[in-house]
Formats: sequence, structure tokens, C-alpha cells
Amino acid sequence: MACRLIALHTVNDKSVDELISWVHHWSEHTNIALASAPAIYSSKVVGLKKFKVMARSTVSESNSTFTLLLKPLEK
Repeated sequence: MACRLIALHTVNDKSVDELISWVHHWSEHTNIALASAPAIYSSKVVGLKKFKVMARSTVSESNSTFTLLLKPLEK
């Protein structure tokens, strides 16, 4: 059975500060360095498409794997 390295942490996908906070927390507990310059995560990626989540599987303490069924908002 795998054990969790750090506690589950939810990051708002619109908040670079929350992501940077998680990156620092991860690095402190794992000694694995991740890039943490806010500019890396703030840049706009060209060509991204929007999707609607049609269905998702549940996540539990014993199973953190999940699936999503996505539908593009544009053709």
C-alpha cells in the first residue's frame, strides 16, 4: 500500500500564489526541487480549449485515481 508523502492540498487554478505555496510545501517535505518562479506559472498558454466536465469518478482515501469525461465547448 502506498503512503501519502504530504497531505492532500487543493489549489485554486486561478491562483499562482496557492500553487507556489504548494510547490514550496512539496519541496520542503520531499527534498525534490520544483520550479517556483511565479512568472513560470502566470504566462498564458496559446491554443487552450475549454471543456465541460460531463462525468467524474469519485476519489476516496484508499483510491486517489479518478477519471473525467470531457466535452469540448467548441467544435
